[in-house]
Order: sequence, then structure tokens, then C-alpha cells
Amino acid sequence: MAFLSHLQWLLKNKIFLFVIKPLTLTRSVAWLFALVVSGNLVTEGYQNTPWSSELHCVLNSNPLACGYGIGVGLLGFLVCVIFLGLDAVENLITKASIFKAIIIMDLVVSMLWSFLWFIGFCFLTHQWALSDSPHSVLGRTAARISIAFSFFSIPCWGTLVYLSILRLQSAPHVLYARSLHELGTSSTELGHLCFTDSVEFHTLSSGGAVVGKNDPLPKN
Repeated sequence: MAFLSHLQWLLKNKIFLFVIKPLTLTRSVAWLFALVVSGNLVTEGYQNTPWSSELHCVLNSNPLACGYGIGVGLLGFLVCVIFLGLDAVENLITKASIFKAIIIMDLVVSMLWSFLWFIGFCFLTHQWALSDSPHSVLGRTAARISIAFSFFSIPCWGTLVYLSILRLQSAPHVLYARSLHELGTSSTELGHLCFTDSVEFHTLSSGGAVVGKNDPLPKN
């Protein structure tokens, strides 16, 4: 019984429900992959040769290759953090225009990063194929891990594109609710307006009031 009660509490907990959402899980995985790619290239992607103390990129000694992986990874990491924050406060956004703009921006950014990771995977793989025998096991491992997670990032960001499209398709009712909230109109207020429009209060000589229907307009 204790387990069932804890399970019911989890299913009603807003934080837990947010964490297990497909969008949150996918964005978190994309965040992790971006961190792995950039982190590996920063820490182990530059190695020196036995005859020189100068550091070179393990990917064909091409600084553009390591720089591309680090740049796309770090920017992707920041993008995921920003959109995770926006997802967390989504219910607090009352303006329909802002809500729709965030979804469209999410779609565009996800498409862009899918393309960037595809280019990155091809670029890093090509540079690694042109590389001489790596001078250290650490450099070889960093290159392979970065290439692998660049590839894994492509379907991950592609999934974010798909989820953004689904959000756009299912958003009309949410946008309608946001618009009503923005105009300050609710069903309760509408009912109150209809009630007061059809009923008037007649003041009695004794100081009381009685409710009655509006008198019809006089006919000519």
C-alpha cells in the first residue's frame, strides 16, 4: 500500500510529470550528447607529438575540425538549457503570440541543429579518416567518442523537430485558451454578462429589490 501511495503521489507531482515528458527526455538527451562531444574535444581532442610540445587537433591536425565540434556542442548545450527553462514555465505564458513564437523558434532551432550535427558528423569522420596514426590512446578515444555522439545527436534533434511539429498541430486549443486569458474573458464572466443583460432589478418603495425580466420595447 505504501508503494501504491508513493506511486500515486509521483503521478500527481508536477515536477515528475514534467521530467518524464517525451519532449523533456529528448531535450535532456540532446543536452547530454552535446556536452559529451564538446567535453571530449576540449579535454582530450588536442595532443602533442613526440617531437613537439605544441598541441594539435587529433582530427588530421585540423583546428577547424575540433573547433567545429566544440562550438556546435557548446551552443547546442546552451540551446537545450534555454528551451528546457521555457518548457518548465510554459504554463505561465499567457500571450498566445509568445507561446506560438516559442514553438516555431523551437522547430527552427531543432532543424538547424539537426543539419549542423549532420555536417559535423561528416566533417569529423572525414578528418579522422585522413589522420595519421594517433599518437596516444586518449586522442583516439576522444575522436571516436566525438564522432559517435555527433551521429547520435542527428536523430535526437530530428526527434525534437517531430515533437515541435506535433506541438504546432495540437496547439490551437491551447492558443485559444491563451487568447481568452489575454482578453480577460472567461466562461464565468460571459455567463454573468448574459445574466445581467436579461434581468433587471426593480427598486421597491420599501427599500427592497425584486428581480424581473427586462420590459419589452414600446411598440409604435
